[in-house]
Amino acid sequence: MRLAASFKYEDMKSRSSADDSFRMTALLSVIKPATVKVLILSLGYHTCYLILRLVMRNDRPLAINAYYGFNTSGSPIYEMINLSQVSLYFTRIFLTVTKQYKFILILLVLGRSLRH
Repeated sequence: MRLAASFKYEDMKSRSSADDSFRMTALLSVIKPATVKVLILSLGYHTCYLILRLVMRNDRPLAINAYYGFNTSGSPIYEMINLSQVSLYFTRIFLTVTKQYKFILILLVLGRSLRH
């Protein structure tokens, strides 16, 4: 983690014409924008799905199918459970994407340090 935390995009060397070997650090400039685009796309898709699912049905379904031992269709309980489910769901997606991004950075930095 310390290696990934100290890494800066400015430290990345660009590929010179004399360098014929492919370095994985050349992909760092592509990984960050791709990760952000995938995150925005997935959050947008899931947000639209949840909104449409909650609005189109009359039986007041929960955002995530779950069993609760009490009636969840009452007004304050229903909104609180939906809010908690949706916020925890998006938090989990965000944490998963950022952890994968940090893991890729660690692998790339370790691979670069082992070559030298």
